[in-house]
Amino acid sequence: MKGEYRADIDGLRAIAVLSVIIFHISEYYLPGGFLGVDIFFIISGYLITKIVYTEIKSKQFSFSNFYQRRMKRILPAFFFMVILTIITGYYILLPYQYLKLGISAASTLLFISNMQYSFRAGDYFANESGEWPLLHTWSLAVEEQYYFILPLMLMFFINNFNKKTLVILGGIAFISFALASYGAATLEFAKMSYYSLPTRMGELLIGSFLAVYMYNNTSFKVTNSRVTVLALFVILISLFFVNSNMVFPGFLALPIGVATALLIASEGTYVNKLLSNKLLVYIGLMSYSLYLVHWPILAFLKYIFNIETNRLPIVVQSFSVLLIVVIASISFFFIEKPCRKIKLSFRQTLLIFLFLPSFLIGSLSTFIILDNGYPDRLSFDGFNAKKGFSHIDKDKCPLLIHLGCPGGMKGSSKVVMLFGNSHAEHYFTLMDKLSFDSGYKLKLIASGGCSLSSSSMKCIKVNEYFFENYQEASDIVIAYQWSSIIQNETSMDTLQELILHLKNAGKNITLLAQPPSWNLEVNKITNCRRLKLKCDVKVSSLESYPYYNQPIKKLATNLHVNYFDPFSFVKNKLILNSANGLPYYFDDNHLSVYGNEMLYNAYKKEVSIHFFMPK
Repeated sequence: MKGEYRADIDGLRAIAVLSVIIFHISEYYLPGGFLGVDIFFIISGYLITKIVYTEIKSKQFSFSNFYQRRMKRILPAFFFMVILTIITGYYILLPYQYLKLGISAASTLLFISNMQYSFRAGDYFANESGEWPLLHTWSLAVEEQYYFILPLMLMFFINNFNKKTLVILGGIAFISFALASYGAATLEFAKMSYYSLPTRMGELLIGSFLAVYMYNNTSFKVTNSRVTVLALFVILISLFFVNSNMVFPGFLALPIGVATALLIASEGTYVNKLLSNKLLVYIGLMSYSLYLVHWPILAFLKYIFNIETNRLPIVVQSFSVLLIVVIASISFFFIEKPCRKIKLSFRQTLLIFLFLPSFLIGSLSTFIILDNGYPDRLSFDGFNAKKGFSHIDKDKCPLLIHLGCPGGMKGSSKVVMLFGNSHAEHYFTLMDKLSFDSGYKLKLIASGGCSLSSSSMKCIKVNEYFFENYQEASDIVIAYQWSSIIQNETSMDTLQELILHLKNAGKNITLLAQPPSWNLEVNKITNCRRLKLKCDVKVSSLESYPYYNQPIKKLATNLHVNYFDPFSFVKNKLILNSANGLPYYFDDNHLSVYGNEMLYNAYKKEVSIHFFMPK
């Protein structure tokens, strides 16, 4: 049973990988193409469990042999892709995105990238997911985590609940699907539900259940062509009619899971012959390398070309297919296949396939992270990339979560706190200079993506730190993306409660206005021009500016706190660049450090007093 080769399973792999690639090129072509990952999970669960279960039952299982096979099968092509992605990112990505790539690359070394993405990245289907060139490694991390627990799980069941193994596997699978459905339907847990092993284990367990059942029932085969045609039809219907707006993962993956299991269990039907087609089998054999390289290629192309729309131009789509095939072929024929056949001891495999590439990637990632995306590679005469391609001075505030990042006159006994999210961060340079001028010590307490009522771990830390330390400050400056806050009555109520609480504590409070927002990300246009590509795009301010600031100004007036708009001192409020082309914006709604310096200079020209927060 263990050594049988199934060409039709490679055909199934081809359907899975083609579905994923087509979906990532454009979900308009195949809305449910992301379900190809679930097909992969079921196939992997079946094949690995078949091997492990057979070896355990025949008392031939060895952890060293199992993990050596896994390392030779998975790691060479995987590390080749990661290194190639890091090198390509050096030339294409702006500092912040390159920093994120460094963090992603480091997380892949411990096979925890899925956990990293569940806490840090946007939704898998969000437009900004293209800025994470290693996002697709989440599924590999889920599989690897499953491989670590599967042998132990099967050993425990066989030794203690041998006859109930199927019942237990089925029960765990049901719990996994139920958790996934609940999490996916809950805003708080949606990302974690998509990326984590407990909620994605159900698909893998379908394959494991099938492998154990077929081992103990060797005569079981699905030989009815009608059943397999129906199963294939269910897969195709799911790929075309399931979409990213539905509650997923969870029980929505069950139909395609059962259909895939039926095809794996089938033999001698029309569908088996169809799946054994030479072209499909060839694609299936290359499916791992195709999956590995397709996402970074598409992510980089989207990062470069998706400035105005979220769709790649047709010409670029065609080019991406060619590039995916070429790079995947190099990976498959020169990395993946040869490394599987190399005969090495377990220690040699660990050294060559795991430790050495991990050390290289770990070293590169560490440098990228410590240097905040290595911005100096993008600087040239008259342009400082640290100022042009960042919304905050990374030399002063290098972390992604700021719990008291210092600025202003650091030895002063007078303290002002700048509190909020990325819209507080992007005012840091302005506040740093103004605080210094007036003899205040500045502390930044903020992190990007945190709303007033965020429940994520990092946002909870930011809020806890603020409420534990705000008493030491005489002045509190609050800055958020007001255009989002004013649309939510609960957020406005929370803001009012915060202001009243701080007022009762005797604090002097200022609300900072939100700057103009734009229809495009300015930094991507700057990057496009840097790469000498065609960047003839029209940038315009959103009509909502300055109206989204008016409810905040009114709230400040009603509660008798300060309201400050730095742009009130700028004559041309819709200016994007300096006369010599220095960008004033980091993206479509955040200022760059250069933008902060422009505001400071405009303020100092117009105002003779030192500080903007009257008592």
